[in-house]
Amino acid sequence: MSRFDLENYVQVKDRVRDFWDKHEVGQITTEMVHLDNADVKNRMVVIQATVRVDGVIVSTGIAKEREGLKGANMTAFIENCETSAVGRALANFGVSVDKSMASREEMEAVEAVEAGHTTTLAQIKSVGLACANEEIREEIREHWTECQSDPVLASEFLAQLEVAIQGLE
Repeated sequence: MSRFDLENYVQVKDRVRDFWDKHEVGQITTEMVHLDNADVKNRMVVIQATVRVDGVIVSTGIAKEREGLKGANMTAFIENCETSAVGRALANFGVSVDKSMASREEMEAVEAVEAGHTTTLAQIKSVGLACANEEIREEIREHWTECQSDPVLASEFLAQLEVAIQGLE
Protein backbone atom coordinates (compact mmCIF):
# COMPACT_ATOMS: atom_id res chain seq x y z
CA MET A 1 0.00 0.00 0.00
CA SER A 2 1.20 3.49 -0.89
CA ARG A 3 2.43 5.83 1.84
CA PHE A 4 1.15 8.76 -0.23
CA ASP A 5 -2.32 9.63 -1.41
CA LEU A 6 -1.47 10.72 -4.93
CA GLU A 7 -4.76 12.60 -5.14
CA ASN A 8 -3.16 15.16 -2.81
CA TYR A 9 -0.63 16.13 -5.48
CA VAL A 10 -1.06 18.19 -8.65
CA GLN A 11 0.36 17.02 -11.97
CA VAL A 12 2.97 19.24 -13.61
CA LYS A 13 0.83 19.53 -16.76
CA ASP A 14 -1.89 21.14 -14.61
CA ARG A 15 0.59 23.60 -13.10
CA VAL A 16 1.79 24.52 -16.59
CA ARG A 17 -1.80 25.05 -17.79
CA ASP A 18 -2.63 27.17 -14.72
CA PHE A 19 0.50 29.28 -15.29
CA TRP A 20 -0.35 29.97 -18.94
CA ASP A 21 -3.98 30.76 -18.03
CA LYS A 22 -2.77 33.60 -15.77
CA HIS A 23 0.42 34.72 -17.54
CA GLU A 24 0.06 34.84 -21.32
CA VAL A 25 3.34 36.75 -21.61
CA GLY A 26 5.16 34.44 -19.24
CA GLN A 27 8.12 32.30 -20.12
CA ILE A 28 9.43 28.96 -18.86
CA THR A 29 12.96 28.00 -19.82
CA THR A 30 15.19 25.12 -18.81
CA GLU A 31 18.93 24.58 -18.68
CA MET A 32 20.84 21.35 -18.24
CA VAL A 33 23.18 22.08 -15.34
CA HIS A 34 24.85 18.66 -15.27
CA LEU A 35 24.83 15.39 -17.20
CA ASP A 36 27.15 12.51 -16.35
CA ASN A 37 29.29 11.14 -19.17
CA ALA A 38 27.76 8.39 -21.30
CA ASP A 39 30.09 5.78 -19.79
CA VAL A 40 28.69 6.31 -16.28
CA LYS A 41 26.19 3.67 -15.15
CA ASN A 42 22.89 5.15 -13.93
CA ARG A 43 23.86 8.59 -15.25
CA MET A 44 22.52 11.59 -13.38
CA VAL A 45 21.14 14.75 -14.94
CA VAL A 46 20.42 18.04 -13.17
CA ILE A 47 18.12 20.58 -14.82
CA GLN A 48 17.14 24.05 -13.68
CA ALA A 49 13.91 25.68 -14.83
CA THR A 50 13.36 29.43 -14.77
CA VAL A 51 9.96 31.14 -14.76
CA ARG A 52 9.67 34.71 -16.04
CA VAL A 53 6.70 37.06 -16.03
CA ASP A 54 6.98 40.23 -18.12
CA GLY A 55 10.65 39.42 -18.67
CA VAL A 56 11.44 39.30 -14.94
CA ILE A 57 12.63 36.09 -13.27
CA VAL A 58 10.03 35.22 -10.64
CA SER A 59 11.21 31.75 -9.66
CA THR A 60 13.50 28.84 -10.40
CA GLY A 61 13.34 25.14 -9.71
CA ILE A 62 15.89 22.39 -9.90
CA ALA A 63 15.55 18.63 -10.30
CA LYS A 64 17.79 15.60 -10.65
CA GLU A 65 17.07 12.21 -12.10
CA ARG A 66 19.05 9.04 -12.65
CA GLU A 67 18.98 7.03 -15.84
CA GLY A 68 17.47 3.58 -15.95
CA LEU A 69 16.12 3.10 -12.45
CA LYS A 70 12.44 2.59 -13.26
CA GLY A 71 9.58 3.83 -15.39
CA ALA A 72 10.18 6.88 -17.56
CA ASN A 73 13.79 7.11 -16.42
CA MET A 74 14.64 3.95 -18.34
CA THR A 75 14.18 5.74 -21.67
CA ALA A 76 13.53 9.43 -21.01
CA PHE A 77 15.30 10.44 -17.81
CA ILE A 78 16.37 13.83 -19.20
CA GLU A 79 12.84 14.72 -20.30
CA ASN A 80 11.44 13.49 -17.00
CA CYS A 81 13.96 15.65 -15.14
CA GLU A 82 13.01 18.70 -17.20
CA THR A 83 9.34 18.16 -16.35
CA SER A 84 10.18 17.89 -12.65
CA ALA A 85 12.26 21.08 -12.75
CA VAL A 86 9.43 22.98 -14.45
CA GLY A 87 6.94 21.69 -11.88
CA ARG A 88 9.22 22.74 -9.03
CA ALA A 89 9.80 26.22 -10.50
CA LEU A 90 6.06 26.76 -10.95
CA ALA A 91 5.39 25.53 -7.41
CA ASN A 92 8.04 27.94 -6.10
CA PHE A 93 6.13 30.72 -7.88
CA GLY A 94 2.97 29.57 -6.11
CA VAL A 95 1.17 27.96 -9.05
CA SER A 96 -1.29 25.28 -7.92
CA VAL A 97 0.23 24.74 -4.48
CA ASP A 98 -3.08 24.51 -2.62
CA LYS A 99 -2.48 20.76 -2.21
CA SER A 100 1.32 20.50 -2.04
CA MET A 101 4.59 21.92 -3.36
CA ALA A 102 5.58 18.47 -4.56
CA SER A 103 4.04 17.34 -7.83
CA ARG A 104 2.22 14.09 -8.36
CA GLU A 105 5.03 12.97 -10.67
CA GLU A 106 7.61 13.58 -7.94
CA MET A 107 5.67 11.46 -5.47
CA GLU A 108 5.12 8.70 -8.05
CA ALA A 109 8.90 8.68 -8.59
CA VAL A 110 9.47 8.36 -4.84
CA GLU A 111 7.10 5.39 -4.73
CA ALA A 112 8.78 3.72 -7.70
CA VAL A 113 12.26 4.09 -6.22
CA GLU A 114 11.09 2.80 -2.84
CA ALA A 115 9.37 -0.21 -4.40
CA GLY A 116 12.39 -1.04 -6.54
CA HIS A 117 14.71 -0.61 -3.58
CA THR A 118 12.60 -2.94 -1.45
CA THR A 119 12.72 -5.58 -4.20
CA THR A 120 16.49 -5.19 -4.62
CA LEU A 121 17.09 -5.55 -0.87
CA ALA A 122 14.94 -8.69 -0.80
CA GLN A 123 16.98 -10.13 -3.68
CA ILE A 124 20.28 -9.36 -1.90
CA LYS A 125 18.98 -10.98 1.27
CA SER A 126 17.83 -14.02 -0.72
CA VAL A 127 21.30 -14.37 -2.28
CA GLY A 128 22.85 -14.19 1.18
CA LEU A 129 20.57 -16.87 2.57
CA ALA A 130 20.98 -19.20 -0.42
CA CYS A 131 24.71 -18.78 -1.01
CA ALA A 132 27.07 -21.32 0.55
CA ASN A 133 30.14 -19.18 -0.23
CA GLU A 134 31.20 -17.50 3.03
CA GLU A 135 33.14 -14.73 1.22
CA ILE A 136 30.00 -13.63 -0.61
CA ARG A 137 27.92 -13.81 2.56
CA GLU A 138 30.51 -11.67 4.38
CA GLU A 139 30.50 -9.18 1.49
CA ILE A 140 26.71 -8.88 1.86
CA ARG A 141 27.01 -8.30 5.62
CA GLU A 142 29.66 -5.61 5.06
CA HIS A 143 27.57 -3.72 2.49
CA TRP A 144 24.08 -4.26 3.95
CA THR A 145 23.77 -0.92 5.79
CA GLU A 146 24.96 1.04 2.76
CA CYS A 147 22.58 -0.87 0.50
CA GLN A 148 19.67 -0.10 2.82
CA SER A 149 20.32 3.63 2.56
CA ASP A 150 21.19 3.94 -1.15
CA PRO A 151 18.96 2.45 -3.88
CA VAL A 152 21.53 3.00 -6.64
CA LEU A 153 24.32 1.38 -4.65
CA ALA A 154 22.02 -1.53 -3.78
CA SER A 155 21.22 -2.14 -7.47
CA GLU A 156 24.88 -1.98 -8.42
CA PHE A 157 25.83 -4.30 -5.56
CA LEU A 158 23.17 -6.83 -6.59
CA ALA A 159 24.56 -6.83 -10.13
CA GLN A 160 28.07 -7.44 -8.74
CA LEU A 161 26.76 -10.30 -6.61
CA GLU A 162 25.11 -11.92 -9.62
CA VAL A 163 28.40 -11.76 -11.56
CA ALA A 164 30.34 -13.18 -8.60
CA ILE A 165 27.89 -16.06 -8.19
CA GLN A 166 28.01 -16.87 -11.92
CA GLY A 167 31.80 -17.02 -11.59
CA LEU A 168 31.41 -19.70 -8.92
CA GLU A 169 29.25 -21.95 -11.09
